Parts: sequence; C-alpha cells; structure tokens
Amino acid sequence: MLAMIIALLVVVINYPLTSSDWDFYKQFEIKRISANFNGSDYNGNALIVYGDGGVILRSKDIGQNWEQINLNDSLNILEMVHIGTSFYGISDAKYLIYSFNNGVSWNLVDFGNEFRFYRIFNLDSNILIVSNKGLWKINQNLQKQILYNWDWDTLKFSTELVGKTLFYSSYKGVINFLSLTDSTIGTLNLDSLGICTNCPIPYGFFSDKVNSLYFFVEEKLYEYDLKYRTIKFLYSPESVKNSAFFARNDNIYQIYSKKFESLHLDSLYFGKYDKQNQNFILLKTPFNDRYIWNIKLKNLNFITNDTLIVVGDGKLIYISYDGGINWTLKSLLNEFSTFFLLDTLHFRSIAPYARFFATNNGGVIWLPQKNYDTSYLFQPFQNPFYPGNFIFFLDANKGFFIAQSDNLDKIAKTKDGGETIEIQPLKGFQHFSTNLPLLTKFDSSVILVTISVILGGYLIFDKITPDLEFQRITYFKKLLFYYLFNIDNSLYAIGNDTTQNNPNLYCLYISRDTALNWEKDTCFLFKVPGFFSTDLSNVNRIDTILLLTFSSFQKFPSSSGIITLLAFNIKTRQLIEVLQTDNFSPSFAIKIKRQIALFDLNGSVKFIPIDSLKPSAKLYNYTFRRFSPPKIFPYTGLFNSGLTGVIGDSIFAFVAYDSLFKSDALFIAKCKTCDSINIPSEPPYIPDISITEPYPNPTSKVIRFKIFWNQKYDISQVRFNIYDLTGRALAEIRSFSIVKLNNYSAEVWTDVSAFSKGIYIIVATLGNTIKFKTFIID
Repeated sequence: MLAMIIALLVVVINYPLTSSDWDFYKQFEIKRISANFNGSDYNGNALIVYGDGGVILRSKDIGQNWEQINLNDSLNILEMVHIGTSFYGISDAKYLIYSFNNGVSWNLVDFGNEFRFYRIFNLDSNILIVSNKGLWKINQNLQKQILYNWDWDTLKFSTELVGKTLFYSSYKGVINFLSLTDSTIGTLNLDSLGICTNCPIPYGFFSDKVNSLYFFVEEKLYEYDLKYRTIKFLYSPESVKNSAFFARNDNIYQIYSKKFESLHLDSLYFGKYDKQNQNFILLKTPFNDRYIWNIKLKNLNFITNDTLIVVGDGKLIYISYDGGINWTLKSLLNEFSTFFLLDTLHFRSIAPYARFFATNNGGVIWLPQKNYDTSYLFQPFQNPFYPGNFIFFLDANKGFFIAQSDNLDKIAKTKDGGETIEIQPLKGFQHFSTNLPLLTKFDSSVILVTISVILGGYLIFDKITPDLEFQRITYFKKLLFYYLFNIDNSLYAIGNDTTQNNPNLYCLYISRDTALNWEKDTCFLFKVPGFFSTDLSNVNRIDTILLLTFSSFQKFPSSSGIITLLAFNIKTRQLIEVLQTDNFSPSFAIKIKRQIALFDLNGSVKFIPIDSLKPSAKLYNYTFRRFSPPKIFPYTGLFNSGLTGVIGDSIFAFVAYDSLFKSDALFIAKCKTCDSINIPSEPPYIPDISITEPYPNPTSKVIRFKIFWNQKYDISQVRFNIYDLTGRALAEIRSFSIVKLNNYSAEVWTDVSAFSKGIYIIVATLGNTIKFKTFIID
C-alpha cells in the first residue's frame, strides 16, 4: 500500500505519455532524458544500450557518437540479443521488442498482461525466452513455439544458458538444469555436494556460453564444469554488490567501484581472475578520467576482442578500447539539481559538491567534469541551495557556483562548458544572505543583486563579467527587489521602498546605466481585503507582461489562504486581475505564440489567451495524468531553487517521480507546433470522477468535499479511503457519509477527530481512475 500512496502523491501511473483526452499532450512532445541502463549488445554494425523508461541509445561508431530512441516509457528493457542485423529484446513484462534494421526503428510484440520475462538467449539463430509462462522458442520471423510449460517462480532468481543446457536457481542451495537436447531434468544440491550447509539461494549466474556456469553462494564465486560435472570454489571478489562480471575464453573479468565517503569520490577497478594461479589481477590503470561519485554498475560486455562496455544506473556508460587498461566515461547523469537549458543542444546542471554535468547533444549523453578537487568538500559546496549560495550559466561555456560561509567565500567556475572546474577564494565578497539572489543576463555579463531584509532592507549590485570576474556596482539601503529583468539594454525590477512603511506598495524601477541608478516609474497598491497579509510570492515574465502571483493568508478565525494572479503590462503600465483562487498556485509560465501556458505546483496547467488578458479572461484547465506536477522555474530572471530550465518560449525541462521504476526521471517538453493552442469552447473531456478541495482545511473534526461523476456511472461504484504519508489506510467506504445532490454530484464527509495531527490523503477510486486531495489535521 505504501508504494500506491507514493504514486498517488507524485505520479499517476498506467497512462501513456500522450493521451487524446488531454490537450496538453497534444501541444507538447515529451521526451524522457534520463534512464537506468541494464545492458548492451553489439552486432558488428550498431552498439545498443538499453534500460528503463523505454530508453535506447544507439551508436554506429562504437561509442564515439550516440543517438537516443524513446519507446513506450513504461518499458523496462531487461536484456537484448542479436541475429545478423536484427535485435531482439525483452521488457520485464508483457512486451518483446525487435528491430530488423540495426536498431534504427523498433516494434513491439504483446504477450499479454500476465506475461513476465526473465531472460532471452540466442540459440541456433532462434530466440529462446525464459518466462513465468514457460520456455518459448521464437524464430527470426517472430513465429512462437512453446517448448516447456511451467509456472515456476524460482526462475526469476537466476537463469543462464550454457551450451544447450538451461540452469536456474531453485530454492535454497539448489540449482536445477534442463537439457534442451534430450529434455533431461537434473538437480545440483549444494548441501549434498558439500559446498555449504543450509545454503542460501545461489544467484548471479553467468557463463562462458559453452561449458562453464559461474554462480555465487553468499559472496563466494563457484564454477560448475558441464563437461566433467564438477563444482569448485574460485575466489571471493572484493566487491560483489556494485560489480559486473563477464566470462570469456576461460577467463573471468570483473569491474567494480569503491566509494570513498570522506572524499565524496568513487574509484573504478577492472581485472580478471587467473584460474591457474588462483589470483585476481588488476588490469585497469589507476585514476579515473572524470569525477565520479555514487555510480552503480550493472552489466559488463565484450563487444570486440579489445573493446569492453559497462553500463549502469544514471545513464552510466564506460568503454575501454584496449582490453580494459584504460576506461573512458561516455555518459553519466546520476544526480538531479538545477538545470540550465541554453539552447536545444546544450544543457548544463550544477549539483551538490560542485558537480557540473553537461550535455551537448540535447540530453542524449551527459558528462561530469574531468578534475576532482578536495575543495568540493567545502561545506557550502555540499548544497547549491545553502543560504547565500548561487549558481548560474552565462552561456554554454561559462558557469559558476558561489559558496559562502561566515568567514570564507569560494567560487567554482568553468569556462569550457563544465569540462574542467577551477576553485578560487572570493576575498571581500561577503554577500551572505538567507534570501535568494536575483540574476539577469545583460549583454554578455550578468547582473547580480544580493538581498537582505534586515535594517529595513538593502541591495548590493554586482556585475559578473564574461571572464567570470566580479565588479561591485553599487548598493542601496531601504529598498527590496522581488524580480529583475532586462529589455532592450534597460534593467527593470519590481520592488518595494521600505521607507514608505507600506509592504503592499509595489513599484516598477528602471535603470538605464547598468544598475548604477534606479528611478521609480509606476507604483500600485495591492492587498486582498479581509486577509492578514498579502505577499508577492512569484513573478513570471512573458515578453512585456509580468504575471504577479500574490499569496494572502488569514490567521483568524481559521487558517486559510488565497492566490491572486495579476498581469502587469510593462508597455502600457496597465494592471489586470486575471485569477483569484484557493486551489491554484502559479509557479511557472511559458508562451506558445499568443497563448500563455501557466503551470501550477498542484499539477495542472491553465492556458491564457494573451490578446484577451482582461478582467473577464477565461482560463481553460488541464491536469497532468502521467507525471507529477513539474517543479519548473526559469533559468534567467527570477532565480529560484527549482529543478529546471527553459529555452525561449517553447521548450522546458522537468523532473518527476516515476512510480513504475521508483526513481526520479528527467523529461524535456517541446512545443509541437507553437502556432497556436486550440482552446475549445467547452472542455472536450468529461472525467469519470473529480473531487473538490476538502474543507475545512486544516480541520480537527470533520472533513468534507464534493464529488462529481460521469452519469454513465453510479456513485455506489466509487470507493473512498484516507491514507497517511506512510501509506497506511485509515478509513474505508463505510466510514464516509454520502448525500447525492443530483444525478452527477454528491457531498461526502467523514469524521477524522480520532486521527493524529499531520497531512493525510483522501482517495476516490472508480475503476482505473484515481483522484486524490490532501488535507491537514491540526
């Protein structure tokens, strides 16, 4: 149940990336960028790397250049084999995938919802598939034949084909085998053979494909010789958990990594086990070619006599072209932080411990910097969002991470796109503040504004030159800025003059001399009547329109809040109220020609026609079905600790938790046409069910909400429940009182007075449709 609740909180599964029911997905092409790789295959013409999220990388020159192919993002591609120019692969469930043209294009074969794949082998130019539904043989024309019918769950532990004998682990201390030549079935009982006492389940099967089966008992490696039918202990590898093994020509090769926690650094090792001398020989030269940390290896493969490839989580690819002596990191993106999308090909990211990641091909492969420095351990470098820290990329080459502490400031900077990082002290900088700074690009430089609210507020203005040098411009007392941007070489800001003692008076400030002097242009007073406070919480700019989000709060008689969205036209100085709501919190906006797509942290999008921005402007609502709401912030202008960046008005990136694979994933959304958004006069889709925000919220006694349903259903078919954040069910359908208001709506309530204080989730389920809302018990 816990996994289900996590899914409800962050991502609704079982829906494809594109859905005809939701216009948002008609407007954007969504591409998964990140992946955890499971293996590789090479047929002499193309090198294929595959993994979860339906992601395949293809190289025609053995890893020098790569292209990405995205299949259905629900696929976890486990393994792949080739016959000639054709590739065949298996997902963990339901689908066989294949390509008849060296991996250029791919197709799927549906084996049914109950089908689970375990292994795939090339047997005499036919495909052998091991599954929960039996052993299947498939010819190159995809004609299927079942060889053996079983439902042995033990096959999912470990399975390996040696010659024409299939070995599989079976319960504790038992290995079964099946001869595909004469259908003989046999058993190797490790207890009886004296290998161990009360043996655990053997695991980690691999082989030389001809005569020797290798397997682990606990962390000891054994060999079963098929010809002589003998088992012998070989050695205990230094590391098994984060290792990959490969058997070839009577040699056993192993690659593994060691983690040095105190240095926040990994080191890669590769060698082979010498059977004659019974020792392990390290082959790889010392040191790594790039800064690596927390890597997870999964699969090692020889693709030619001297070329090896290892893949793993976080889009990890290492290749050696000289038999394993030297290894080149080809790709790694195993940590998500702030992303800077500089154009359609060049993306950058700066992660904790001053790890700089870069891609120059639109996210296909990523690489961290080459050099490691113990200065990365400097405490403020451990968190880019530590108070006083800030990160930025001016362009595809130049970026920096400023880390501040009470007595020392440092800058990690790059001038070559993150290939190398230079660490320098920032003497006399001392801009420490708990407020996030404001940055905006100005010509080829950056204007940086440090904000402090103490002593009535003050601002410090600096210029960061193209050479990443800092020049002090000026400072102002009794002034606060909330947003900074430039238009036509003039700087603009939204701010508040604290000397006027009115926190709700906001002004447009303009500087025409690179921030040396600021003139107050236009002011407006905004406060929602009846609320304790109204604060400017977010600003987005679309051309010359500022979208100002104000949050208003009321402490008495009960805690409540409301969001107001204003549109401020910089050219006409006109202020328009666009939206006032208690269930939509704008966080990010992009322009699609004459429409504004406004994103909400709660998981929905509102499209606003720019030409009709007026008090009665109609907003059309769409909700994310496949992903959690994107945590999206622009990479220029207002500097926020978000996870994404934006390119112009048509491309943005977002990170979402994928409950199918229980990990975060990075996506790029690109506008398909950008000509216009087709907004229908009426919503084109009637959902099976929808529920309103619960009220009162917070509550201590009773929680209420309304439910609406498609009239082809009956309210009695809906199931209700309440969960806490651990996934524990706290209420059932019989605990809820339901009063029908008409044929398509009802009011629902339940007593929660016995619940402890905290955050809870109401879940309504009708068939495959799930709706949920959160509420607080105080």
